[in-house]
Parts: sequence; C-alpha cells; structure tokens
Amino acid sequence: MIPIAIYHCNIGIVSRGKGKSAVAAAAYRSGEKLTNEWDGMTHDYTRKGGVVHTEIMLPPHAPPSFSDRSTLWNSVELYEKAGNAQLAREIDAALPIELSREEQNRLVREYCSSQFVVSHTIKPPAMQVSSQIALASSKKPPMLSLMWVANHNKNT
Repeated sequence: MIPIAIYHCNIGIVSRGKGKSAVAAAAYRSGEKLTNEWDGMTHDYTRKGGVVHTEIMLPPHAPPSFSDRSTLWNSVELYEKAGNAQLAREIDAALPIELSREEQNRLVREYCSSQFVVSHTIKPPAMQVSSQIALASSKKPPMLSLMWVANHNKNT
C-alpha cells in the first residue's frame, strides 16, 4: 500500500448571529478555560486533550496585552457590538503526517505569519492569528487557526 496525503481544509466564520462565540472557539482550540465577558459564559475545554501546541501571533503594532488569549478574544467580543457580528475567521486544515511536530509547527507559523500577520490581512486593532495544532491520536493532525478581521470603516 502506498501512503498518500489526505487533503482536508475547512474555512469558516465565527458569527454571533449563529450563536457562536470567539471566546468559546478560542477556548476549544487551545484546550483552555476562558470566560466570555460579553455574555458571562465560561467555556472549559481543559479536559479536551490532544492540543500539543498553541500560540498567538501578533504584528509589531499590536497591544502587548493581546498576547493573553482571554484578553484578546474578550476584546473581540466587546469591540464587535452587533448581534450578528462576524467575530472571527477559522481555518481547519490537515497537516502532513510525514513532518515531525517541530516541522508542522514551523509550517503553520510560517504560513500564518506570511498570509495573515505580515500581509496585514488582519488589521488593527485585531491583529491576531492564534495558530494551534492538535495532534492527539489522529492520523491526520489538524492545524486550527482563528483570526479576527475587524471592520474599521464602521462608525462605533
């Protein structure tokens, strides 16, 4: 049997209008416990397991406080006021199993940095890509990235 790569990539939107929360999405992807200051709900995924690496990538002009996951995603929830706000974009893609974890981390870091952080697709005050790799026992380890793309033309 010849091993072949299996392609998997889903790109979506975390939308408050569909009952979703950026804080809940960040907690799930990082396997952490975070409380959403917008609605008071606590999202506890500390028992989820399988998350082997999490990181928040910020461009140089980002507030240093955004390196804290709770601060960053609660800022998103509070900044986006509309009931149907698009809070974040998410990417879920399979990583090549032929690569070591270190190589997978480097691949994700370089991709997110070049495509989102450096290219300024994510504009102030958002400036965030949270690249998280969950490897668990999966044959096709996923890259889970969550990013905030703010609408800076709105009058709020």
